Amino acid sequence: MEMPGQRNTSTSNITKQNYSDSKYTEGSCDDHKRCQNVEFDPETSTLVTGWGLLCEKEWINSMIISLQMTGMLIGFLVGGQLADLVGRKKIFYSSCALCAILHLISSFTVSWAMSVVIRCFLGIFSACVLVILYTFISEFMTARWRGVLMSIPLWIIGATVDALVTMRLKDWRLLEQVNCGLYVILFIPVIWIPESLRWLEVKGKTNEFARVARKIVKCNNKTLPSFDETRTGQGSYGVKKYKYTIIDMFRPGFKFKTVSIGVCYFSFSLIHFALSFGVRSFYGNFYINLIISPAIAMPILLLSSVGLRYCKRKTASLIYLGIFFTCSFGIVACIFSTSEEAKAIGSNVFISICKGTIDSAWVILYVRITEMYPTVIRSTALGIANVSARVGGILAPFAIPSGKGHFHIFIIVSAVVILFCLFLSYKLPETKGKQLKETFDDETKLELNIAPTVMSNRQKSYFVTGNLSHSE
Repeated sequence: MEMPGQRNTSTSNITKQNYSDSKYTEGSCDDHKRCQNVEFDPETSTLVTGWGLLCEKEWINSMIISLQMTGMLIGFLVGGQLADLVGRKKIFYSSCALCAILHLISSFTVSWAMSVVIRCFLGIFSACVLVILYTFISEFMTARWRGVLMSIPLWIIGATVDALVTMRLKDWRLLEQVNCGLYVILFIPVIWIPESLRWLEVKGKTNEFARVARKIVKCNNKTLPSFDETRTGQGSYGVKKYKYTIIDMFRPGFKFKTVSIGVCYFSFSLIHFALSFGVRSFYGNFYINLIISPAIAMPILLLSSVGLRYCKRKTASLIYLGIFFTCSFGIVACIFSTSEEAKAIGSNVFISICKGTIDSAWVILYVRITEMYPTVIRSTALGIANVSARVGGILAPFAIPSGKGHFHIFIIVSAVVILFCLFLSYKLPETKGKQLKETFDDETKLELNIAPTVMSNRQKSYFVTGNLSHSE
């Protein structure tokens, strides 16, 4: 699953391939004389070719990726908290606007230092977009469709299209302008997309809650159900007065969940991005590998929609992580095969399957987080989980094997780490079919089989389904 705002990854890899195609050989940086006559592909324009980031400057490539990941770490940390305090819609579209502006400015940068700064800020605001997006979606969905809609492989589709566009344009400045245009398109439905009903409810914004509710039922040709609007946001925990923070994620009953999710997110991210950034270490043609990897991962991720619809969340997670563990042995076997064809085809197929399965397990965990944490801290929980993922992403460029001869070591270590994540996933609670909780007070009441004081999910589902007999 390629994250938005990380286009530099693919262009960096493309440039390194161009070095190999243009009198640059691995290890030539040990001899600075060889770096004096490097010739770039004249049809390709990347950050590296533009600023000459090779030989003694090659470390800047990894630094750019890591600083962008650091920016995303900050964005996930701040964006989730702001979304819970200020609102989903305001922070989401503010971040989209800033991303569009930064991508446009990036296409006119005049130095690599300027590009580094811009990409760091791009990381911050693209992370805000990501952490809010899935929270926004989940809070409008009923339990029946929540997992299915959130597992649609838009990320993989985007990665595949990105690879095709990169191969076609071969100009990083044009790619930045394309990214700017994509963020602008997101503003088309801004007038029709309302603020999250659940967020308005727990924040006690009764008037706006009623206005949005009437707007939704009108669009669905329904009538507003009867409920006591004056109780909205007046849960016994005092949601209107209490400001929830990261500390609340470590309350009794949530500490193990928070730590386990953090470990899994860190591991999934490090392995995913190491496999993504390390395409140059794969056997075979670079461009073909860049396209094949997401193309094979896409149908695997599509199957996760079926798993989330008909299987328990925990069962689906264990299946995908188990497949990754099994396929890792296939990768090692192909690497040590004497057949070059087996190395080029077999290992890449198994690697693509591993990427698809870990991405699927990642999506399922994303869904489980939205269902484990209450509305008052849901975006913060996703933000903290993604902070762990960004730490893994920051370390990923340095975890990539320096050559094909060491790639099997990374795969073996990854298999052991995934086995531990499988255990943690098993220990996390099952959430399929459970109604979303609004406050920590609801968590206690649901455990005691007491109805929450705020508006029921049965009533909320009416706004979308028009069926008062339907409940989560």
